[in-house]
Amino acid sequence: MSGRGRPRRVLVATLFQESGSFAPGRAGRRAFASAGILVGEALRRDRLPGTRELAAAWDRLTAAGIEVVPALFAWAPPGPVVEHATWEDLAGEIVRRADRTIDGVYLQLHGSMLTDRLDDPDGELIRRLRGALRERVPVAVSFDHHATITRAIAEGASIVTAYRTCPHVDLERTGRQAGELLAAAVAGRIDPVVGVARLAMTAPPDRHDNAFPPFAEIMDACDAAERRPGVLAATMHPSQPWVDVPDLGWSATVTADGDRALAEAEARRIALLAWERRAAFLSGERHPVEEALEIALRGPAPFVLADAGDATNGGSTGGSTVLLRAALPRRDRRILLTVTDPEAAARLRSLPLGTMTRIPIGAGAPGAFDAPVEVEGVVLAHPDGGFTYSHPFSRGLPGELGPAAVLGIGAIRVVVHTHPVGLIDPEAYRGAGLDPAEAEVLQAKSHISYRAGFAPVSERSVVAATPGPTTADLASLPWRRRPRPLWPFEEPATPWREAPAG
Repeated sequence: MSGRGRPRRVLVATLFQESGSFAPGRAGRRAFASAGILVGEALRRDRLPGTRELAAAWDRLTAAGIEVVPALFAWAPPGPVVEHATWEDLAGEIVRRADRTIDGVYLQLHGSMLTDRLDDPDGELIRRLRGALRERVPVAVSFDHHATITRAIAEGASIVTAYRTCPHVDLERTGRQAGELLAAAVAGRIDPVVGVARLAMTAPPDRHDNAFPPFAEIMDACDAAERRPGVLAATMHPSQPWVDVPDLGWSATVTADGDRALAEAEARRIALLAWERRAAFLSGERHPVEEALEIALRGPAPFVLADAGDATNGGSTGGSTVLLRAALPRRDRRILLTVTDPEAAARLRSLPLGTMTRIPIGAGAPGAFDAPVEVEGVVLAHPDGGFTYSHPFSRGLPGELGPAAVLGIGAIRVVVHTHPVGLIDPEAYRGAGLDPAEAEVLQAKSHISYRAGFAPVSERSVVAATPGPTTADLASLPWRRRPRPLWPFEEPATPWREAPAG
């Protein structure tokens, strides 16, 4: 009970999206509505749509005798920057429920969301909540570990946790840790403070697999830090590399019990290890698309080909036609791939099944990663476009291809669809009526996360060094606002970076 004789009350909310600066378009309310937006009392523990992170935190709070005050569930798949008006509406639902009766806050955020007006909407949300709450009310935030940790986040959060695994499979652990620490802070058993160390570096994500060095060493260092007296949580954040903002860079955060100097020292120690290993993060094994396709076709089948430049889990559109172009001379091979192209999907939906047609596929400009390519094929299916993700990160959440068609080009099957989807598991193919197990080659759209999602079908894979908004060739992207110096673009005189003011 609180000092006023009432149960302690903790506000909980999810506002989660990963933005890509180089992806065309804007993510609006529909992107969040695809998973179902739940507001206030509509958000119940027994109705959580597949988000094990929030559920784990909720359960720890309830077990501690805390009254959970639901504010918002709004989860969108990765995509382009968010329309600011959409963010204002959703963030407002959280802030308006924060008042002086609230004893703590738990937020599930990504940490690399952008809006078309804000570089740091997650930090701004925390700042607004601080303005509505009593002083010193603890705020716990669990992040995707690809978060960009800004000054506003570091100064506003009392507790920071993040995934230790990539592919991300430890959502329950992350939410549980945040919930346990927040419950202890609300009860007055701990006084959490956050220390941060920011690095002047970035790198492609394909060496972030926690099962292998160098990333395994850094995750082990976080585990070791948490075993030190006084340390409550330790995380490394290899920021999503496709956000063109002045705060871009890797960060380590450590939450300690009342000792900010300890938190900052431990964060600096973890960050220095990442800096010392930085060159290894540029050594990912990626192949030109033709070479990658030949490797995949040598089998054994099914073999997964990951399209790195069009990683929809990094914010890309899913509209790349690069693999389609490479596949066309091999139309006798059983290759499954997808292309986001609303206009082509609508045209194919208008044709009767069995129609042979000639059609351009690709919604981009000539020369772009999603440039149109003219193909001839048979309209095989008009799927309804709905499916449910099976990947451990998004298991149970709905996916929506929108109006879609399956085009057969010889033995090749192309799912042409309206809405971008995460191609980190095979469910989009199943949603289109295709059997992934019967393919020789399955396209994925990811650098590393696909490994967990496609593993039940095949653990054999190759990564293609394709162009696009999520290319591993970071120097090829049209940067305008990133910090300078930033390794590997420049060689900084010091590893450390301070977040810009404001």
